[in-house]
Amino acid sequence: MGKIPFKHWHSDTEFLRIKPDTICVILLTVLFCLGACTNDGRKVSGNEKTEQKPKESEQIAAAQKWLVSSLETHFNEGPDRDYAYLCTPQYAEFKRDATNVDLDPGMSEAAFRKKWGRRCSPYAGINTGFMIAGQDYGKIRVRSCRYSHKTEMGHYLFELVIDDIDFGSVYYRDVVLKPENNTFLIDNVLERRNEFAIP
Repeated sequence: MGKIPFKHWHSDTEFLRIKPDTICVILLTVLFCLGACTNDGRKVSGNEKTEQKPKESEQIAAAQKWLVSSLETHFNEGPDRDYAYLCTPQYAEFKRDATNVDLDPGMSEAAFRKKWGRRCSPYAGINTGFMIAGQDYGKIRVRSCRYSHKTEMGHYLFELVIDDIDFGSVYYRDVVLKPENNTFLIDNVLERRNEFAIP
């Protein structure tokens, strides 16, 4: 069997020649497939943030609703119940200590500040009750509950104005809510200002 002439071999491979417009179609198809593979249903980083915003806003709205409802129910329907069920264990203990500073069987203010360190602030509410500074109170209504920001710990801070309808008092509070097991718990309260009606 003799060698195949070069000219004959070349003519047999002419089917491998591809037209330029066919190459363009193939390249576009490959690029499209690559784009589909890398996108695999996930958004790019910029869109991921906007995708999370509705979920975050729903969580904030749920926290706001829980806070208003829990406070009004606690003070108007179950005032004799210990407030600890609304709070993280740490804040409940902190507030009990703050309420009883220099009272029997409380600790001194120096001991209180030493025990709680960074939690202590000018707005800790020393010698006042939970949320309501007055010794007595009537019907409690949350006039406003405005979301402020997310803390470094990932908790929600709300600015509240609380009215005592019967006594005419107004309480301004910053409340930190911690998301916990599909609900929320109060993790801190800054008692910003109290306005008591003049008799």
